[in-house]
Amino acid sequence: MILASMPPMPVGGAEVQAVRLCRYLNKIGVQTEIITWGKIWHRRRGEFKDVSFRRLSSVLDLAMDLLSLLKPPPKPGKVKIAYDSNDSGTAEISRKVWLGMRARYSFFYINALVYLWFRRKKFDIIHAHMMEWPAFVAVKIGRKLKKPVVVKDSTMNGIFSMLRYPNGQQKQQQIATYAWCVAMTKMIKENLEKAAVPTRKIIEIPNGIDITPLPSKTSTWSNRVVFVGNLTQQPAKGIDILLFAWKQVVQKHPSAWLEIIGSGDLDAYRKFTGDNHIINVIFAGKQENVRERILESDIFVLPSRREGMSNALMEAMLCGMPIVATDVSGNQDLITDGVSGLLVQPADIQGLATAIIRIMDDTEKSIAMGRKAYESIKSKCDMRLVAEKYKNLYQKIQGEI
Repeated sequence: MILASMPPMPVGGAEVQAVRLCRYLNKIGVQTEIITWGKIWHRRRGEFKDVSFRRLSSVLDLAMDLLSLLKPPPKPGKVKIAYDSNDSGTAEISRKVWLGMRARYSFFYINALVYLWFRRKKFDIIHAHMMEWPAFVAVKIGRKLKKPVVVKDSTMNGIFSMLRYPNGQQKQQQIATYAWCVAMTKMIKENLEKAAVPTRKIIEIPNGIDITPLPSKTSTWSNRVVFVGNLTQQPAKGIDILLFAWKQVVQKHPSAWLEIIGSGDLDAYRKFTGDNHIINVIFAGKQENVRERILESDIFVLPSRREGMSNALMEAMLCGMPIVATDVSGNQDLITDGVSGLLVQPADIQGLATAIIRIMDDTEKSIAMGRKAYESIKSKCDMRLVAEKYKNLYQKIQGEI
């Protein structure tokens, strides 16, 4: 398994999913090993959520590591919170990859190729968990070592983000030709087909989650709404849309409260809400006990302009929460509008406000909708079933080589 990063480096949804998958694959007889990059002073081996991994670095990385120590910290810039158009949600797809990152993944390729060459008889398949640099590094190594490669596309436009890299079109074509591609959502599958990945080599497997019994709600309904997501991922997360919609919600329900959980420049967001006279909002920052915070609320909202398949949304469904989310890839694969949640158009302030108010105005129906959300996530995304699908995929690949 090739991952873009592991602690103490930043960890995102793709890494969390990969670790969950490894845990279950190991239980059903598929031996896994995770490799990632790390700075030269990091320990070679680490552990994240009870799964061990190995960091690869060498003297090639030493100069980069020393430069990172000498480089002064970047000056804090002005945080942009509000965006004018829905198009801004995918603007970063066209942003070119900076030179430092290109050096990092080039060094990782060399380190990983050497490491895996000596172990080439001990593994059968290379699996990259992100359609970014781990994907084409995996393909390059796979071709050298004559090993099949699986690439999970964990973002809505992942296959097209390859074009941000040097010789991006060639990298995209190599992935499309050589790799087996996992699509979490219908839109990702469509995008892979547009990028000329053969249909027979596209496998639809959703993200997975550890299924637990439906929790019983102990507190009374109080119109408390929660959002979970990284504030630094604006404009993708649509937090500006949520805040402007919240202004309308509070006019109808003055006692309602919105809690926003996630790391970012909280002071900038607090100033933004103050300047725009948006009240009853708590910026809680990053929290370790996210599940408990979700259970303390009544409604979960996800106003993203784009998504892959949100771990936070899956957790909220597992908690049996009434859901309001945007009708984008990932959300629309998990939520049936009007049955297991409400879907609204992205960047639609009025539509989002109306949906939240609708949930608040009919709590009995909303609670029933939350139960449907639980049943839906249980049937679609049980990690035990997801791991079996990956095991079947690996066996299918081995049967064809």
